[in-house]
Amino acid sequence: MFKTTISFLFVILSISLMASEEYPQTCITHGECQKSLGTVTSPMCLIVNTGTNASGEVTCTVRCISAVAGSYCDKPDDYQYGFCMRETFDMPNFDPSNPDCSRAVEL
Repeated sequence: MFKTTISFLFVILSISLMASEEYPQTCITHGECQKSLGTVTSPMCLIVNTGTNASGEVTCTVRCISAVAGSYCDKPDDYQYGFCMRETFDMPNFDPSNPDCSRAVEL
């Protein structure tokens, strides 16, 4: 009986440690992650059109804005549960000396 109680307490302690931000939290839906982790402000950078130069070529640059990032449940298809992950925004590949404006967006 004593051994079972100690094992049960260990499991409860492990679950509560895993629920902290340092350890991945288990989830079934995205809503669980949004509720428990909330949202944060994170930089999001995009390649944007800036107009045209004197030769008539389209010009662009990278602009960053503050965006609200939430969290989602990263769950493999074969599993009933997953782990809460924060949304991240990738920095676009941009070479200012040879800009590729084909992926640029209008602001």
